[in-house]
Amino acid sequence: MKRLIGYCGGLLAVLGAATAAYAVSEDPDAPSYQQLQLIEDDLATVGVKLGTLLEEYGEADSTVRERRFTERLTDAEILYLLADYTRASLLLYRLVDDKANHSHVSYHKALYYLAESQYQLGNDLTAQKYFKELASQGDTEHLVASVERVITLSDRLGHWEGLEVYMDALSKRGPVPTEIVYIYAKSLLRQDRYAEAVELLEGIPEGGNWYYKGRYLLAVGYLQLGRYKASEAVFKELAKNSSTYDDADMVRELSSMNRGRILLEQGKTSESIDAYQNIKRTSSFFEEALYEITWTFIRKADVSLEAKERKVEYEKALRALEVILLSEMETRVTPEAQLLLGNILVRLERYEEAEEVFRTVINRYAPLWGRLHDLDEEKRASVQYYEQVAQSDIEAEQLLPPLVKEWVEEDQSVVKSLEVVKDLEVSRLWVSESNELIEDLLGLLDSDQQASFFPALLDAQIRRMTLENSLVFLSKRLLSVQRALIRGELSPEQGEELQKVLEERARLEPEYQKLPKDQEDYEDRVNAMRARVGVFEKKAYRLKWDIEEIRRELKSLQGYMRKNPGLLDREGQQSFVEEIRALEAGVGGLEKEQSFLV
Repeated sequence: MKRLIGYCGGLLAVLGAATAAYAVSEDPDAPSYQQLQLIEDDLATVGVKLGTLLEEYGEADSTVRERRFTERLTDAEILYLLADYTRASLLLYRLVDDKANHSHVSYHKALYYLAESQYQLGNDLTAQKYFKELASQGDTEHLVASVERVITLSDRLGHWEGLEVYMDALSKRGPVPTEIVYIYAKSLLRQDRYAEAVELLEGIPEGGNWYYKGRYLLAVGYLQLGRYKASEAVFKELAKNSSTYDDADMVRELSSMNRGRILLEQGKTSESIDAYQNIKRTSSFFEEALYEITWTFIRKADVSLEAKERKVEYEKALRALEVILLSEMETRVTPEAQLLLGNILVRLERYEEAEEVFRTVINRYAPLWGRLHDLDEEKRASVQYYEQVAQSDIEAEQLLPPLVKEWVEEDQSVVKSLEVVKDLEVSRLWVSESNELIEDLLGLLDSDQQASFFPALLDAQIRRMTLENSLVFLSKRLLSVQRALIRGELSPEQGEELQKVLEERARLEPEYQKLPKDQEDYEDRVNAMRARVGVFEKKAYRLKWDIEEIRRELKSLQGYMRKNPGLLDREGQQSFVEEIRALEAGVGGLEKEQSFLV
């Protein structure tokens, strides 16, 4: 803009000097003098337009700020609803980070969407920070949701400092919702604060979806406090309750199992077996319940004084174990069940059968033990070990036998370790991408295309270019008048030099004439270019589906090889893994190129 003002000022100076000189030496009514007057009038018009432009964009406009905040919040909300949480976060962060927006009526809404976007992305620490900020500001619209998320994230992270403050803030606005009481009591149980949890849960009003779930937690709290009779009574109540609510079947089945365990520990084996009978055969807990029932039969056999009665109970335990082992799916209970089966056969003096069972166990699990022993001997660094496990499924299976991998995945300590490794890897990727983005943005700010970074200035840029082109045309007209005035005063050499300049100008003139003459011309050209770009964008976007199809085929191939591990020998398997890695790298490159084009 400063260059444009200087350009306009220079033309005014030249025009003033030319007009004064001509008025002194020639007739003011001559055509050349009239042309100078017309140029002066047009230049004055350009000056007025330039002044208007400076007035509009030279001062901060609160209306523009208001419109920008509202429009960007709307854009971010749309992205959030489309589950594009990354782009929504980028928009919302700029709104929330600007202190000038903190007094805006919709600021808390922007802060909530930012926190929720981070939560959906799995950025727990960042999400917790924003939810705590939102809860501490006392925004009534989002207070309940924010406190709920703060408790959930505290449980996930294992850091519960300050939860009481947010619960107090919630209680000051009225009765705390039952859902929040349930979630907070569950958190207290995780913190081993059983008495406080019990006190809260005893106050949950009867009825509603959360009442029965709260009763289940209450029974757990009683159990942790050693109040076995009270715990067993609540579990019995829930197991027999036929009310309909969310997760009712799971609550009934877990209550039956926990009641059975309590009764078994109290030596009430018959009642314990009756409690376990409530677990349906189709339940996901059936095999675990059946395994525990087996121990009730063993307990009864161990306390029996008569050999015949002991044999009957062992036979019952044997049948229960056989039902478990009939399943084609192998769970963590399966190895224990097989060992227990062998031990019962020994007690029944069926030694040959027991030997066969133990031999089966050895043949089944010795290779797994050997593989794990080899891994231990290799003395892998812990970081390297977890990084390899955290990679793609097929690489993890190369590191661990499939069955061991399934067991490891159920170990919470390992799960948390792998999550940390994956979070670090994602963080490294995001830092790298952020650095690239920063470099691109800085390059854009240093270029002549700043307006594409600040869309609100696009109209100003168009008007500036229009005014600049108008000044160029005025300069051309002024030069024509000046040449006419001095042509008679030039020497032959000067005339020849001027002619060369004019010829060079004539050669460059066609390219210059292609420049837009006004704003309408500029917008027409922009629209035409956008139409062309739109065509190419559609073509580039269609490539996404082709790339995704290739990605799906790779995943299918990997899945097939996982389900059929014996198809290739070790060398062939390694070669297959390397080829898959190369293909995945190629697909990754294609995805990067495609995302750049769209």
